[in-house]
Amino acid sequence: MQKESFGLLFKGPALELGTIDVHDLAPSLLAVCDLIQEAGRVVYGEKAVITVKVQSDFRTSSFEVFLEIAQSLIECASNLLSFEDGYSIKQLLLDIGIFSALEISYFKVKKWLKGRKIDLEEDAPNGKKIIFTGSESCTVNQNVYKLINNLTINISADKLMVPLRNIGIDSIGFSTIGGTTEFINSKESEYFRYSVNEDATSRKSTRIDFFSLAAPTSDQSKWQLIDDGSKIMAKLCDPKFERDWKHRNVLFGYGDIIEIELLTVTKITGKRIVKEHFILKVIDHIPGPKQKEMNIEDAINNE
Repeated sequence: MQKESFGLLFKGPALELGTIDVHDLAPSLLAVCDLIQEAGRVVYGEKAVITVKVQSDFRTSSFEVFLEIAQSLIECASNLLSFEDGYSIKQLLLDIGIFSALEISYFKVKKWLKGRKIDLEEDAPNGKKIIFTGSESCTVNQNVYKLINNLTINISADKLMVPLRNIGIDSIGFSTIGGTTEFINSKESEYFRYSVNEDATSRKSTRIDFFSLAAPTSDQSKWQLIDDGSKIMAKLCDPKFERDWKHRNVLFGYGDIIEIELLTVTKITGKRIVKEHFILKVIDHIPGPKQKEMNIEDAINNE
């Protein structure tokens, strides 16, 4: 079993007398526990259990809660599973931003975004992601990327900030023994607001990859592609390729492989998730064993 501990520190005029109504801080305590446990589930799946224990300490103008985080593995069929790639509970807390480090964490990304939405995402080396907002960009590791796109974590982080918005708390910090304290102030708490009822939350990602070609659809501008066994519909947005194809300068057969730059737009409306795909550029065409011309009219009639 792995264990780590840290302090959740509240500061502000509401604590000058060294007392505060427990109901004012309870949502934050529950939220940070939910956040850590959900982060553990996101990273480890169901094979690990994250438990959080609390101790407290009142001081003048501050209130610090000490949390002990324990991580244990679930025994399955008498075989003890191992943590992937040696990923420790300490690294989990670093990725969240509870432990301070130079690396980009979930909390640092939220501060950097300042409430702005992510406009575009791109793959980077070593499994990392580059996220863009406006003209700015930030590179994050795979687990931080998962955290910033997790609904439960975003809601929990929003609840964690509640005392900063209405009860005379100036800052919330995370402290470690012999380490630095990371603080989030009242202004920064607004960057963590999250609503599941937004009309449309969108994410954009691009990737260059190979797909099997199935067929165009009846509007002739959308193509049916096979991606890892699943069919997706993608709108063709490469004018040169579309022109060459319609003039039969390029011939395609069912099952041919095409290398394309694919843009995927994911929209969340309420609780509904919708993905739209766009072929930005056709890079290469690899004919199948038996090359056969794809006729537009025949393809449409055979749908």
